[in-house]
Amino acid sequence: MMDIKIDNYMHPHIFDQSSTQMDSLHMEHFFDYPYLVELNLSNNQLWSLPLSISNCILLEHVDISNNPMSRPPAVLFSLPKLRTNPQNIIFGRNQVCTDKLAREIMNESANLNHCMFNFKEFDNSSRLVSFPPETTTLGLFQMLHPEALHLADYFVLVRTYKTYTLRIIPEEVPASLYFMPNAIWSFEIKYLPPSIPISILPLVRQYVVDQANIFKNDEKLTQLVQEIKQFKESDSSQLYNLLRNLESSPYLCSRHFTAQLITSGSPRQIQITANAEGVSMSFSPSMYFTFNPRTISFDYIKDASSNTEYHLLMCGNRALTISKESVSGLMTLFSYTTPEMEIPPKKSRKRFLEFAAKQIPKFLSGKDPRLFISDRLINPDDMDDKLNELRKFEGHVVRFVDDKSPKFVTRSKRAYSVMVKKKL
Repeated sequence: MMDIKIDNYMHPHIFDQSSTQMDSLHMEHFFDYPYLVELNLSNNQLWSLPLSISNCILLEHVDISNNPMSRPPAVLFSLPKLRTNPQNIIFGRNQVCTDKLAREIMNESANLNHCMFNFKEFDNSSRLVSFPPETTTLGLFQMLHPEALHLADYFVLVRTYKTYTLRIIPEEVPASLYFMPNAIWSFEIKYLPPSIPISILPLVRQYVVDQANIFKNDEKLTQLVQEIKQFKESDSSQLYNLLRNLESSPYLCSRHFTAQLITSGSPRQIQITANAEGVSMSFSPSMYFTFNPRTISFDYIKDASSNTEYHLLMCGNRALTISKESVSGLMTLFSYTTPEMEIPPKKSRKRFLEFAAKQIPKFLSGKDPRLFISDRLINPDDMDDKLNELRKFEGHVVRFVDDKSPKFVTRSKRAYSVMVKKKL
């Protein structure tokens, strides 16, 4: 397959290469577009999309219509905005992806081979992990560290490929969607957890060191680095005291970001603080707002009439215009606050099971006239004929309803025509 070289189209948020007759893209292509919001690859000869597109966590509109792909590639549903709004994917003959199709594609991951991820553990040791393809990212976290499952909201899985990093929240999404050959997987603490099992102490220690490197002028944090470095895993009785000391630093209990707010007057810097409970934005010492973490995202709008660009920090039903340069500094925040995918509840079968529990004994005893089986059906002389009928059987479903006769729902034209003839 020929790989067509693309002109250097360096717009950070929109990638439009429609009608260019390209038939492939390099596996690493989208690593160069981490801030992508809109992708148009319509009217080409593409059979698939490169795995690197899973790094484009801000992507929310995709047009891959009029390509040989009959359905959206599964890798698109590794992206949180497309997973929660699949109708923003246009494919096939200008078809709109539905929630049902998106879930079918994600569920089909169970048909793949076992996955193998190379993990770097809490203590930096390497571990090759094999797991069933339908395993979710939350299930993977539980499988590797069941002792920390109650702290899952304080962790992210980290996929590192060369110099490219992707942070993934443990949730009910198949881990196989994030597969990348030769990637190294690890764990990262989002915020200081409310308890510290001894197994995660090395990761907490690294987290404290990383935060101290960011806030180098904070004396309290510098002291805590020395304290946790000197703490010995064997002294587990002192873990509670260590945790209380760590909680005294606001730079450990929360993540802190800044962004430049574009206003009618001079630009203003806003402080953003994120923790497990919420995200707060401070505009001044006396004014701040708090939001649900799952409602924080990024959006981009371009006004074609005036050629004006708007970089929007979405906070619930509000939007703040921020500078273009602020986006890169907020990518970790956007990784932690991906929109939550709604998991539809499974249909309850309680009523049917209760009915079946009552009817099966009657069926076996032959006392239920609705389910009565004629002696002819089990006559040994007719056994060969019945076996031949079973071999030719194309299938129908019998639905049992409490106070009604069985209803036959045919699934073949032949069975339907036979049923109609009998009625006539």
